[in-house]
Amino acid sequence: MAVNMSAGLRLAKKNMRSKIKSILNALNDEEKERQCKIITRMFLATPEYKMSRSIAVYLSMPDEVNTDGILQDVFKSGKKCYIPRYVGSNMDMLRLHSMEDYSSLPKTKWNISQPAESDERENALSIGQLDLILAPGLAFTKVCDRQSLLSFIFALHVHSHYLHELVL
Repeated sequence: MAVNMSAGLRLAKKNMRSKIKSILNALNDEEKERQCKIITRMFLATPEYKMSRSIAVYLSMPDEVNTDGILQDVFKSGKKCYIPRYVGSNMDMLRLHSMEDYSSLPKTKWNISQPAESDERENALSIGQLDLILAPGLAFTKVCDRQSLLSFIFALHVHSHYLHELVL
């Protein structure tokens, strides 16, 4: 029974993703940019962002909400910024110093910018120094569980054992 329910759930999620992607693909570039700006403005206005001193940002892929405006504000505000670097199944959150640093990063085979494997940088996961994590998502359940890639879910690490989620 559990196997059938699991297969049914996978099929439902696949169908939902297809519907969401169809809706997003129907948007023209101007509308996508307009919505990205709204999301960025809303995020930058949150008390969680304003209070944060260090933030991890999963960099956007071409079909996702563009995070460049958020990165620019992070640096302008003097916050510490960390981005993921994947090596195999291992992920680190490494310090990104500026937009120039971001522009100089090599691309992975998935066309995602990340520090090279040989690049030694401060790792937020080793020093436990993250106030806020910005991660992509395509769709969310009513209780804010992430379904896939494209919108944003914001997680605020208030204390070492408490995680607060904010969805815009």
